[in-house]
Amino acid sequence: MSNEANADSDDHIAAHEDSESSTPTTIPPLVPPHRHINSNSPLTLSKVRGRPQGEAPGATDSRGFSAYTPRSLGAPVPPPPRQRILSEYAPNSSERGAHHFQIKPVARIASRPVESPLIEEHQLLHKHEKGSSLSGLSEKSEVESSDEITFVTYQPHFKGLRQVWRCKMDPIGEGSFSKVYLTTDEKAAIKVTKVDDEDEDTRLRIQSSLVRELEILQEVSHPNIVQLLGYDSNLENNEVKMSMPYYRGGDLFSFVFENRPLLTAEHIRVIFSNIVSAVAYLHHHDICHRDIKLENVLLAYDAKEVLLKAGKELKSVAVLSDFGLSKKIDPQHPMLTTRCGSEDYVSPELLLSLKYDGKQNDCWSLGVLLYAILESRLPFDPPPNRRGRNSKSSHRIATISWGWYNLDGKDVDEQGNDCRDLKEVVEHLLVKRTRRWTIDEVEERLREP
Repeated sequence: MSNEANADSDDHIAAHEDSESSTPTTIPPLVPPHRHINSNSPLTLSKVRGRPQGEAPGATDSRGFSAYTPRSLGAPVPPPPRQRILSEYAPNSSERGAHHFQIKPVARIASRPVESPLIEEHQLLHKHEKGSSLSGLSEKSEVESSDEITFVTYQPHFKGLRQVWRCKMDPIGEGSFSKVYLTTDEKAAIKVTKVDDEDEDTRLRIQSSLVRELEILQEVSHPNIVQLLGYDSNLENNEVKMSMPYYRGGDLFSFVFENRPLLTAEHIRVIFSNIVSAVAYLHHHDICHRDIKLENVLLAYDAKEVLLKAGKELKSVAVLSDFGLSKKIDPQHPMLTTRCGSEDYVSPELLLSLKYDGKQNDCWSLGVLLYAILESRLPFDPPPNRRGRNSKSSHRIATISWGWYNLDGKDVDEQGNDCRDLKEVVEHLLVKRTRRWTIDEVEERLREP
């Protein structure tokens, strides 16, 4: 792990492992690309969002399969991110965000322990054709033009079925270890991860997360969960590729930041119901996500379509992504011990190093996410001008100290939306785990008129 973490133990949590095993004993035939962990040259979100027009676009790995549109010089720029210990965000000021949207991209605080994931290169059930797998980003096939690059992946459930992707030469997103390329038909995105980091711990963490994500994505199938189209690996060169649909609406953080005044209660219900449906599917299959947050929800349609059609022609708009911290749960022994997730979204029991139920932790994170959409701030951020111990987000999470601000004492927001049912959901999720709603109870409440 990078040692760039803040020395203040209240702000960040060190990763550790007790009894929970996070090292897969068996792995799928290929190793997927997808996870972004600290590097010596971190990429800050401020370099991505709010980029002046005419400057080359970029994106962090967590936004790799979403759309990116350069922002005009006069448009509002999101606040800089807090440090992510295991991602590509650089340390930044602790200063809070803009008044109208007081949320920063949050920090992933823990990861897998530094153990080898026992990765090995399995033989495919067919022979690779010459030149079918690129060993480097600059290598081109004979059919490529000067403004295109070709990548090859293989379908997860049909290992002999080769997929050839013709992509635009310039990546649409770039992180410390990954580049994301858009296909020429703009229907899919190919993420190429190449880990040349000399730090063995970092390399093993990335590989472990990639294996974990691929295992889960090959097992699940749901309209509100990101779809794995194909993958390929070249472990000798520490390179992996993964193909997914192109989610052109971007991530939910950016969408809410840019469009909160235009959101109706129906927009919020449709988006949140989609996320809840995905989490319910995971929980019913004994899988917990452990990193639910605004940045890890992608929109399948652009903002204009969502605002005009969500809840009408479009019933499914949101997709849950980033399964690098997900976990298959043993129903007989459901309690977990690994501290992982993102600082402002983790439950008190996880924060305090207690054994926790992964499903209950996911439900807590859903409460944080919904509150953030409704209030345009995170629930455990301190009130303005608050000083002392109670101003620490970690202390406020541990003591479950939060309250309504814009919706304090009222059920209608500034746009005139009746948010009674949504407030009720939050109030039954951001509570002690013995009183916390299950995902089924959340779904049931959302179905009620």
